Amino acid sequence: MKNTVSIDLYNASSFIYKQGSISVFDVRRDIDKHDLYSAYIKLKFILTASIEISRSTSTDEILSIITAKTYSDLELDSTRQYKIAYIQSPQNGANYVYNVFVADEQTIKEQFSTVAENTGHIDYILPEPLLYNALYKNKILAPKGAECFINLGRDDAFISVYQDGELMSVRPLRYTLDFIKDKYDSQIGERLSENTFFEKFNARNLSNDVLDQILNECFSYIAEVVDGLSRLLNISISHAYLDCNDAKDWLCEFAKNFLQISPLKTGINHKDENFNNAHAMLIQGGFYEYEDEINFTIYEKAKPLYQRKSGQFFLSLITASVLAFAYPAYNYLAAYIYQNLSINLEQQTNENSKKASEYRQELSNLSFKEKNLIKVLSESENLLRNKEQYLDKIINIKDTYVMKSALLYDIGTFVSNSGTKLKSFYQDEKSLNLQLNSDDEQKLTSLLKVLSQSYNANTKQIRQSLNGFDCNITLEIQ
Repeated sequence: MKNTVSIDLYNASSFIYKQGSISVFDVRRDIDKHDLYSAYIKLKFILTASIEISRSTSTDEILSIITAKTYSDLELDSTRQYKIAYIQSPQNGANYVYNVFVADEQTIKEQFSTVAENTGHIDYILPEPLLYNALYKNKILAPKGAECFINLGRDDAFISVYQDGELMSVRPLRYTLDFIKDKYDSQIGERLSENTFFEKFNARNLSNDVLDQILNECFSYIAEVVDGLSRLLNISISHAYLDCNDAKDWLCEFAKNFLQISPLKTGINHKDENFNNAHAMLIQGGFYEYEDEINFTIYEKAKPLYQRKSGQFFLSLITASVLAFAYPAYNYLAAYIYQNLSINLEQQTNENSKKASEYRQELSNLSFKEKNLIKVLSESENLLRNKEQYLDKIINIKDTYVMKSALLYDIGTFVSNSGTKLKSFYQDEKSLNLQLNSDDEQKLTSLLKVLSQSYNANTKQIRQSLNGFDCNITLEIQ
């Protein structure tokens, strides 16, 4: 699995996400060509445009139309090389709307060439306003209507508007933190050093009356821009997030007087002071699915041989050579294979004929044995039938035996005199089974006592039923 390296040129820091943890990365020493290197470019170094294209335009034509309109609308110098990145806006209308970002290749080289020399490649260089897409792709934020991100950097500031998790529009802001510093210096009549100003600014330790007046102007201006974007895009921006690496403890609270705003949270924290929101969003990714459409890199990783033009030519030459020799080789190989198959099939046919003859002889023997078995079975059935008839005669004699008839008569008399009913009975050679019923449990008990005195009786428990009381009794017959 690739490790992800985030690079922030503007605060000279890099971090690597490896095996579930984040650590500082040195782009001069800790290089692995298999890692994924990603960086961003500030909005102030790129141009932006909004391009409309008819919905009937085919996918293959989109890039060429965007390129032509971008050169025209932004009046680009045709003698210079540019990288153009674009992404479709979620706006609904008669035409598709694309947010277009343009960077001069010379500007990219001036900023990223040193890093690229160390790493060997940079997989992604992304426009900073597109980094917030990672928060939606990684479900840090839920895509709920229109929201905006207010990025206040020291030398760059902008607003990114997102609709349902997709970039809708970008606007630069004139109120950067450096701009605020210059206004503050001008009003107090003293030029503070950058370190002094921002140290006091972060601690809210400046002349608060002067600073508050400037910040009131700043956020009133930003609120007007947000309101203007809502009207222009025909949306209602429900919430804003402040992305600022300075004055984190108090600046967002101050801005709440002008906007419904909260500090940006990326879901990733790291103790290093250089680990900012940009690093977190570069590590999270989510925008990589757009591939080359939003990628400004000119330092792609070297492609495998089969993907390069020279490699494709070399592979084509090898393929042609193989095909030139393949046909005669195929014919020779096919003839050799078919000849061997023919010999093998002939041998198998002879063997199968021999086995068929053996099977026919075996079947003949089995048929003869079958006839003998049928004859033996018929004789056995006759013998068993005679024995069965003889046994039936013996059983009939026993069943009609006079003493048993007398027994049945006596038992019937006992049952009748007791006032109970005989529901059923069953007799075999050694026992007589009676099923009795009575409406009075006492009568049934008395009968059982009489029978037990005269015969060896086995009585089951008396049980109550819908018709009174039931009981089964078994009498042994001597």
